[in-house]
Amino acid sequence: MGRRVAFVVMLVVALMLSMTVFRALFMLAYLPLAEGMSVADGLYTLVNGGAIDLSATMLVMMPVLVAVSFVWRRQGALRGVMLTYLMMTGCVLAATFAVDLVMFGKVGHRLNAASLEQLFTSESVSVVDLLTVVAVWLGAWALGSLVVRALMRGVAKFSTQKPTVKHSWPIALMWLCAVLGAGWGSARIPRYGAAYFSGNQFMNTAAVNPLMSLVESAAIKPDYSPLEILSQPRPVPRPTPEQEVVQADSVEVDSVTVVPDLGEIPDSLELLKVDDQTPDRVVRRQMLATERPDVLIVIMNGVTRSDFDRTINGRYVMSHLNTLCSEGYLFENFYAAGVGVPNSSMVAVTGGYLTLPGAASQDIPFKCERMITPLAQLDSAGYHSEVWYGGDLLHNNMRAYLYGTGFDNVVDVHKLPLYGVVSAVDDAVVLPKVANRLIDSDQRFMCVVATTGMEPGRRLPYVRYDDPRNNAAAFVDEQIGVMVRQLKYGGVWDNLLMIVVGDSDGTEERVPMMIVGGAVEGFGVVSRVGSQVDIPVTLASQMGFATDLYPFGSDLSMDADRTVCFVYEGGYGVADDQGCSKFTYDKSDWGSPTLDIQRHTWGQEFLRHAYQELQNR
Repeated sequence: MGRRVAFVVMLVVALMLSMTVFRALFMLAYLPLAEGMSVADGLYTLVNGGAIDLSATMLVMMPVLVAVSFVWRRQGALRGVMLTYLMMTGCVLAATFAVDLVMFGKVGHRLNAASLEQLFTSESVSVVDLLTVVAVWLGAWALGSLVVRALMRGVAKFSTQKPTVKHSWPIALMWLCAVLGAGWGSARIPRYGAAYFSGNQFMNTAAVNPLMSLVESAAIKPDYSPLEILSQPRPVPRPTPEQEVVQADSVEVDSVTVVPDLGEIPDSLELLKVDDQTPDRVVRRQMLATERPDVLIVIMNGVTRSDFDRTINGRYVMSHLNTLCSEGYLFENFYAAGVGVPNSSMVAVTGGYLTLPGAASQDIPFKCERMITPLAQLDSAGYHSEVWYGGDLLHNNMRAYLYGTGFDNVVDVHKLPLYGVVSAVDDAVVLPKVANRLIDSDQRFMCVVATTGMEPGRRLPYVRYDDPRNNAAAFVDEQIGVMVRQLKYGGVWDNLLMIVVGDSDGTEERVPMMIVGGAVEGFGVVSRVGSQVDIPVTLASQMGFATDLYPFGSDLSMDADRTVCFVYEGGYGVADDQGCSKFTYDKSDWGSPTLDIQRHTWGQEFLRHAYQELQNR
């Protein structure tokens, strides 16, 4: 039994070592892409990619463990079966490495089913490339075969006796290690979230295991085409003559005094004309006093417009934010990009993209890297970018998305080690850390922080209201107020553009949104409809960057009619300045038919365009 265990251990070490060597050779082959990367960074990449390597190794080892555990009698047959299996495994590993090494230079991402298909169909793959693949494959396979043959010599010394009770514990231990290793790696990185660990995209890419990438992409093929509901004609009811009158059908914009005793803030703001010669054209509102402010975006997870507007005994539940919005612009008619769709707000606010049903961009790392976001523009202007969140950003592959789109640093519960914390760090801890980080920064920065206080199941160190929802909303509001005071006293506020936006919890599509800070010029209530996907475009516009590159979203500083789209589980919605309509995938709830038909047509065209953009990216 000792020899069996030694053989299994040596085989695991050999497989792990081979994957590590393949990864190191891959980085050396594309060394120019690793400009600025130190030897320590390269070693960190090898270690970080070890989790998925371990998972792949343990999955490969399962048949070997079956043979070692249950086949005892026919030593010769066992040796032949194991040798054949290991040779075939070595062949596949070598071929994967060879194709990955060549095709990365053609497609720019690790091997998957799509790039494997391009190897045989793309005109850009030359005969030299094919010969290189074959040469590397044969060389790696030959080297692996020598290792396998050396290991298989130990098989001949296996005992043919049936196992006794004392042999049970090493067998059980081997299986436990294999299951834990395979489960730990595959559970964490089926979508490579943990493989993306830094702002250096080549390091992140190098940490991905090409074998696991190939297996997953072959088994799970994302469908980038629109849902069936968007491609088939649907019967549209003809409006009756009585219904021809256009009415605002589902959204009422309440006239609310933003701050007690402040009075109503007018909507007639001073506007800058784009072209003095054409006074009828759209005009633009300049909201910033400086072109290069520091940027802080706060995403209040689970905070809807109703939470923001709610009052108890004449006092706002979210009193700090209702007072703060008088220092800038409050957007009265603002919508979440996704209603109850996980992480849709993070993707919309930081990138300006919808989380599409069935084909979310954040689930496809190499698609994330090809998104057009403000981060490249900010990086060229010398900005440092970070994301802070007290929860787990491995969920829904968010870490891969954030690093893939260009953030320099991502901080979540894994980088906030606190004693006793398992699932999330409290906002009362995270937000002050963010404030101190910004105060101590010697660079221009863009920081995005997402709160956790309104997320379900959180236990808060705060009691103000008996109702849990009101209590959580007040807690988030107070922590943001504390952070704002820190920023003001720390000298950061004067040059700060702060965007505070809510995130739908699945019950309401409207969310609060305000633009405040010392860098903001003017104040007022903006009644035009807006969406979370408009934030990146508006940010670029106000900071003097090009906006025509963005495939989605509108400039909120333009005084123009807008239409926005949002998605939810089972349907999508379309809102404009006159109201909002929702459409489920199996039926539609028609209210005012004239408006519904227009919104239905616009929404389907918008979603078709979004799916096509994802397909072509």
